[in-house]
Amino acid sequence: ETDFVARNQEFVQAAESFASQLWEMGEADFKPWAEAEIKNNLIVKLGENLQLAFSQVIAGTAVGSYLHSNKKLAAVVVLKGGHEDLAKEVAMQVTAMSPQYNRPADVPAEVIDKEKEIYREQLRQAGKPDEMIEKILDGKINKFYTEVCLIKQPFVKDDKISIEKLLNGVEVERFSKFSL
Repeated sequence: ETDFVARNQEFVQAAESFASQLWEMGEADFKPWAEAEIKNNLIVKLGENLQLAFSQVIAGTAVGSYLHSNKKLAAVVVLKGGHEDLAKEVAMQVTAMSPQYNRPADVPAEVIDKEKEIYREQLRQAGKPDEMIEKILDGKINKFYTEVCLIKQPFVKDDKISIEKLLNGVEVERFSKFSL
């Protein structure tokens, strides 16, 4: 619950131990063990109300993770193909840029429709003619994709290339971002 405990070495070691136990035990056996460990040991040691919010075993062809230096942000990326170093680079991207979707096809139609309506209204307010508005909308939606879709984002380490180009044909199977 507090930043002080999140930086405490015992808490950090416990989190690392929990990750190892999750991998060894599997999800079904891990949760009851972890809840007992938290209740019987960690809460007493740290004097903090702790709860296991979420646990999941992540496996794939190439799995990479990134923990930001503040220890409050992390991401995990699973690639189809590629290698762990590439997955780690993409995990850093997820941590830095917070994409909401993997690719444009993943953005729900209602989200796109809402964005288009916002852009249409902005363009009307700016006095653009209706025939121009539809042409301008395509560019605005493409820009929107670079903000919310992982593969369309410029790479944080080199904004001259997109994540899609960095991946060079490797697919992102899934990604998750975590924050305290």
